[in-house]
Formats: sequence, structure tokens, C-alpha cells
Amino acid sequence: MSIPLLHFPFVVQESIFKAMNYCEVKGKWQDTTYTYCTIRVPQIDAALTKALYEQVKSLYQYTEPCALEVYIESITEEVPQYENVNTIEVLGESSQLEDLETFLSQYPKVDTLWIRPSVHGELSSSSKILEIEKVHLTNSRQFGASLLPEFNGRTLDLFDSVFTEAELNLFIRKWMKNEVCHNLESAFISFARECVLNTNLVIDQLKTEAFDPAKQQEWHQFMYMSKNVISLPVDFSEYERHDVVREIDKKRATILANDEGFFEFLVWN
Repeated sequence: MSIPLLHFPFVVQESIFKAMNYCEVKGKWQDTTYTYCTIRVPQIDAALTKALYEQVKSLYQYTEPCALEVYIESITEEVPQYENVNTIEVLGESSQLEDLETFLSQYPKVDTLWIRPSVHGELSSSSKILEIEKVHLTNSRQFGASLLPEFNGRTLDLFDSVFTEAELNLFIRKWMKNEVCHNLESAFISFARECVLNTNLVIDQLKTEAFDPAKQQEWHQFMYMSKNVISLPVDFSEYERHDVVREIDKKRATILANDEGFFEFLVWN
């Protein structure tokens, strides 16, 4: 029997849940309806989590790719390996790149990676993180500046980042010469509070063209990679925009940068 729990006061909702051995919760967000089961146990370890996962997958004959949420403290421990994972969200405060690389090597089919802790370590040409299609760093700091020019994926979001004008200028120059980021579709950078950039220096001496709305649309669909954030079209017509062209294939990219703390690099098909 379905019970419209949200129609009851919170105290009543709590009493209903406590009286049940298990519960199935139906929710709706926008036009998406979803169902999930809540199970409460006093203590749970990795082996039990894996067993529950396999049981649910077997019961519902679930074959779709799944998302894995993991705390950084646990990835260095011996944890079960899950199958058919295409999205990983890493939680925690601070992480070592070497530990992340070892963990990610177990999941070669991952195409979306969300890293919340800060990342420490040196990238190499074989780093797994460089090949993942969509990467989001919540606390990228200086690591984002080393990741951007080496990134081979399609979408890169860097929040709380520390860059210099020269680093961004060099990245754009190399992209125009087809030396970096061959597959990039969008890069969004939100700067740390202490990182104040001069936009004029970012585009200094670059061969740019005026943005032409006849060639590109004036809005962009940001594809956020968190389960808690909705992707929405964002109008950027109010911002100063500059276009650059890649020499080898004449592909065009639009640069949005302002003194409010963000930098956007959009590549158009």
C-alpha cells in the first residue's frame, strides 16, 4: 500500500518509519519519478554492502550502469569491486592522486568522476583521470591548473581553483594550435576567493574574433554531474565574449571571463 508520507507532519512521518521493518519511498523531482528502498542497520561493512548490492541487482534483474559513492578514507582499504560502474563520486577532505589512480584503475568504464576532496600529487601522461570524459573537482585549488592542459576528456569543471592569467592564456594558445585538449567541449573554472584575475591579461595578444550570435547560440546547457544539481540552460549574452579558432580544423571556441570569479571555455561543433 502506498502512503503519501509527505502529507503528514514530520513527527508522524518519523513514527511511521520507526514502526516499519523496511520501507519503499517514492519521490518525484521535476518530471522524474524514482523509487528507492531505505534499510537501517546498526553497523555495515564493505562485504555486507556488496552483498546487498548483488541481492538487489539479482531481484530486479538490474543491468543498467550504476553510480558508486565512496569516502576517500576507504579507497586505500580492501573494498569489494562493483560491476558496471560508470559514475564515481569521491567524498572526503583531502586525497592523494596516487590513491585515486589506484582506485580508478579498477573501474575502466567510468565516464563521470566527481571529486569533492582536494587532490595532492603530480599528474603523469598515464594518469587515469585524464581520460575520463566528464570530471568535476569541487576543491581543485592548484591541482586544477595542472589538470586543465593535460585533460583528454570532454567536460571539465573546476571549482575553488587557483590560476594565473598566464596559465589560462597559455592554455588557450595551445588549444588554438591543437596541442592540448583535442576532445574538449567545455571547461568551467570557478576561482577561489583569493584568486583575482585581470581578464584583459587572460586574452592578451590572442587572435580573437567578436562573438557572432549568427554562428553560435547565446546560451549553453551546463551538464552538472551531481545527483543533487539540475542541469539548466544558462544565458551568457550579458557577458563579454571572445571567440578563438583552432588552426587545424577551424573549430571555434568562445571564451567567457570576467572579474567576478569565473572562466568558461566552450567549443562549438
